[in-house]
Amino acid sequence: MPKNRDLRYNSLNEINPEIFNLSSLQFIYLFGNPWKCRKEMSWILESGNYSIANKIDDKFDLQCSAPYDGRPLVPVVEILVALNDECKQTVCECQLTYVYGRVDRQIQKQLMAFVSVNCSNRGLTEMPPFLPANTTVLQLSENEITDLTPLKANPVYKRVLDLYLDFNLVETVSLLDGSYWLENFRLLSLRNNKLTDLPTYALEHVLPHSINSARLYLGNNPWRCDCLFTPGFQDFLIRFANLVKDINDIRCSGDASENSHKQIRELKRTEICISPDYNYWLPLDILNIILALLIFLVIGKLLYDYWCFKRTGKLPWIVTKIP
Repeated sequence: MPKNRDLRYNSLNEINPEIFNLSSLQFIYLFGNPWKCRKEMSWILESGNYSIANKIDDKFDLQCSAPYDGRPLVPVVEILVALNDECKQTVCECQLTYVYGRVDRQIQKQLMAFVSVNCSNRGLTEMPPFLPANTTVLQLSENEITDLTPLKANPVYKRVLDLYLDFNLVETVSLLDGSYWLENFRLLSLRNNKLTDLPTYALEHVLPHSINSARLYLGNNPWRCDCLFTPGFQDFLIRFANLVKDINDIRCSGDASENSHKQIRELKRTEICISPDYNYWLPLDILNIILALLIFLVIGKLLYDYWCFKRTGKLPWIVTKIP
């Protein structure tokens, strides 16, 4: 029985460590295979003298295949195992979506992981207090969440770039004004919530300077359409039309008014700020009309007196009575 096994440069993507006879084996060589990096390969992290991992001479040179092409196998498996343990502390599903870093034995511990966590349709009434490390994408759709305070108060959300909160009960995002998260987010989806207004001043300050090319989804909310909020909101939508990706779905609430379900972007200012039953003949309007008529009357009388004077040489009656 040979003491060394050379399996380099084959098409192995996984291996069962139990097939080897450790008592007679000294070294195994596995470099050059397209390894499928999964948490099930945690055996390669074992360090005992009688472990198969201790026999792999080129263990730290092994590389992953898709979806982590070219990344060093050992640190990727370490990340996957840690992620699996952390994910068990939540009610969510977790996935390592991407690993960034140079393939270098000296710096392989410096790999950057990007994790996607899916907590959709879990019956949550609040945002999770704990997230796995390196969570950058968080799915919280189809829950009953109302409060976004954790985005401002809980540091685990600082690395979350993409947040999906569709089909929840969120009524306001005003508390995010001035928060670290709002200044650094990449995607915020709040479709089908209870939003009636938006702190456009806060977003107008953040979006032009965003380093992440922020994207917003705000459709299918019961937006308030009145003269106080809507004109500014409309200007915001037009200015950032390239960032608000569902602008055609942003409509007035269905409150049976004249503007029910109309696209806010397309509303005219007269539709927003003038009520259909507005009384155009207020007392002040009537007074203005009377004053205008009097001005025309005075001007007309002056022109008439001037014409009479030029024709007859007689001064107006009122002039003859002035001492």
